[in-house]
Amino acid sequence: MSAEPLRYYIKDHSSFRRFMWFHNNKLNEMLMGFYGLKNKQPRLGYMFPDRIVAEADLSSLHFEYSNLVKIGKQAGHITCHSDGTFHN
Repeated sequence: MSAEPLRYYIKDHSSFRRFMWFHNNKLNEMLMGFYGLKNKQPRLGYMFPDRIVAEADLSSLHFEYSNLVKIGKQAGHITCHSDGTFHN
């Protein structure tokens, strides 16, 4: 596991600014986060509803934008667990 998070940057005109980061928190658990625009806390605007999908069905998994649920809350980071669950 790495000691420091992996950071991604985007080019903003002639400079680079922070975009997102990934960090292996512990074995089989990853944290990821986004940096807000203009130094403001990022917000989770929308997300798809929770659902349980069997491994055999992953190749045919579809996401319909009409199923999005409005969240509108601040998001410090998102955790991805080894069982495939994500939470904020």
